[in-house]
Amino acid sequence: MLNSNNQQAEHQMLFVYCIAFFLLFTVSTVFALKYEPVGTAVQEPEPPAATQESKTVTDPLVLAALQGEAWAQYQLGIAFISGIDRRKDPEEGVLWLKKAANQNHSEAQFELGTIYSQGKDVQRDYLNAYYWISRAELSGNALARARKQKLAPEVSGADRARLDHRARSDHAAQTGQ
Repeated sequence: MLNSNNQQAEHQMLFVYCIAFFLLFTVSTVFALKYEPVGTAVQEPEPPAATQESKTVTDPLVLAALQGEAWAQYQLGIAFISGIDRRKDPEEGVLWLKKAANQNHSEAQFELGTIYSQGKDVQRDYLNAYYWISRAELSGNALARARKQKLAPEVSGADRARLDHRARSDHAAQTGQ
């Protein structure tokens, strides 16, 4: 009796393992077929270029960005820089971030400062980094002051004074203050 119970338990475990393997194989096969069809290259349509006329663009984010919405310009810039949800194009991304930043979008200003200071997707440029971080600080970005202090040793005192003045002037011109 004990031996037959052990055999029955072993058969049940074998059955459970077979079912688990079958499910795992089925799910992985479906996933593979859904995302990479065998024998064919996946051709995703190219998203509309951000510079196209708005009448031919159907992407709501691009439409909002073309209409001058700073939040959309910021999101579009991040998307182009990261390559998430559209082709990776850091140059295009920086252009959109600048459009948002010039409307005093503090996250766009901070992101530009970060990009220029790290030199990840653009050539490292501490002067541009310091300028955009200064603009972010003036726009109320909570992280900008600490980043500006970290950047200060990379920029001469005369350049810091000139860039702070320029940032204040540009900020005042855009906010009417």
